[in-house]
Amino acid sequence: MELAHLAARLARGKKIDPSQLVDEAWQLYLASCRKIKGDYLDAQCILQEAAARAAEAKLIPRPESYPVSFQNVEFLLLPKLKGRTAERAALFREYFFAELVNRQTSSMDGDCDFSYWDYTPPELDELREAAQERVAEELATTQRRFYDAGTYVSFAASFLKWHRSWTDIRNSEAKASNAKRGWEKRRKSRTAKTGPRPNLAQLKEILRKSKKGA
Repeated sequence: MELAHLAARLARGKKIDPSQLVDEAWQLYLASCRKIKGDYLDAQCILQEAAARAAEAKLIPRPESYPVSFQNVEFLLLPKLKGRTAERAALFREYFFAELVNRQTSSMDGDCDFSYWDYTPPELDELREAAQERVAEELATTQRRFYDAGTYVSFAASFLKWHRSWTDIRNSEAKASNAKRGWEKRRKSRTAKTGPRPNLAQLKEILRKSKKGA
């Protein structure tokens, strides 16, 4: 429509400076190039993310049949901890805690992009204590669940993504003299947040509430 409008002006515009029309056409051309490039980059990003998800999905261990119980999900996702019930439970509690923090942080402020990974270890200790009852309830509920193919893949992908990041941090901590350095390294790699931090006291209070009272 811009090109049609420009052509109409050119056809009847004896009083319009031709150089002005050329400049407008040139600006329109440059804007079109930027738009096309932006659309191309966006499409490439979407394709790359889709390819990454597809590749990740292939790495997810699959059960022999569905539905699959949560206990079998534990064995599939944490095969090295098959005989260590307490360690598996501790990992899933931490995962559910991380998910709870992410949900509550985002609900406090729609523009806030802070997550579990952006809190310091002392802050997480405070939040973990406040959320322990809710996390225990969620774990108990999940342990009674059975998963079909769709819900299993979704849960497994989410947990394994979190577990890889958690493992990276723990490996860094094991090699560092100061455990905080490992966490800070992970935080920096995710790009430092410059916006306002969520209200820690308010979040603690939200996490402390029971599911029935929330």
